[in-house]
Amino acid sequence: MTIIDDMVSGHSIVAAAHLFSIAASVAVVVCCVFLVLRFWDGISDTSFAATATVWDRIKGSLRQKSFIKLAVAVVIAVSASVIGDYSWMALLRSAVQVDFPNTKIAGVTCKNVTAGLCEVTAGKTVFYVSHDGRFAVVGAILDLQKRVDLTEERTRQLGDVATVADRLAGGTQAAVAPPPAAPVQSGLSPSLKVDLPVANAIVRNPGAPLKLTVISDLNCGYCRMLFDALKSVTDIEVTEYPIQLLRPDSADKAKLALCASDRPGAANQIYFGGEVKVAGDCAAAAKAVAQNTDFARAHGIQGTPTLIRPDGRTNAGFMPIDQLRAWIKAGS
Repeated sequence: MTIIDDMVSGHSIVAAAHLFSIAASVAVVVCCVFLVLRFWDGISDTSFAATATVWDRIKGSLRQKSFIKLAVAVVIAVSASVIGDYSWMALLRSAVQVDFPNTKIAGVTCKNVTAGLCEVTAGKTVFYVSHDGRFAVVGAILDLQKRVDLTEERTRQLGDVATVADRLAGGTQAAVAPPPAAPVQSGLSPSLKVDLPVANAIVRNPGAPLKLTVISDLNCGYCRMLFDALKSVTDIEVTEYPIQLLRPDSADKAKLALCASDRPGAANQIYFGGEVKVAGDCAAAAKAVAQNTDFARAHGIQGTPTLIRPDGRTNAGFMPIDQLRAWIKAGS
């Protein structure tokens, strides 16, 4: 995950708008509390006759000037909160657009996002900025408790929306996709034989006693986590086949990794940021990525990383190293 400081030049103004929005929200809560208390006091007022009904007491409470003033204060506070929130979001979006002039910012939302960050969408791309607009975060956000890549999920949602929009823009009849090169399986098989050539893979620790095959996407947050966790492991031979699944540029990243003379090093640079050097024509690498992707599609692989041990048993998702090692040994 790359953190870029001071990407938003107008962060002071955005921060002020954010503080105003928070203050207005607090005012709403305070006014509502006082409103409820005053309403209750009005109902309990001893000036009412003992025979007065509850409805009479409620009507009498609603007519009191102090109650009316508090109600007006609540309306004003709610309006200020709505206006403040809208102004803050608008300022934040404008500030981000200024610092990313070549990127069309589609929207900014701070709801349903991890604390302290707001989501910025630009086409099918998702990144994040802090509430005050001072920091931008480019990379995947992982929910470690639920083991979910939140950025990947959001990217898929945006991709689905874009697909529907493209179909609507093209008319009422959806475009017909070309038939796949191989039959498509509806779900991941519990057992899988990988017959792809090793030349299509990124291999680490060749000759190590334990063997693991990984189907990965170089835009996948959990693939990156697994790659990083395996760096210090020397007893597992890892054969990683990169595919294009999550984003269109996954194919380009996989091609670069397979076209490099140091494939593990190139994959590391792609996962964590850095320059990838390739030499010569990468046509063979592009063909290998297409072959890997066709294999994954034909065998129902719909998520990454997909782990495969020597006996063919599969696991969809990341495993901690100790658990992974035990799982591999059980199938060796």
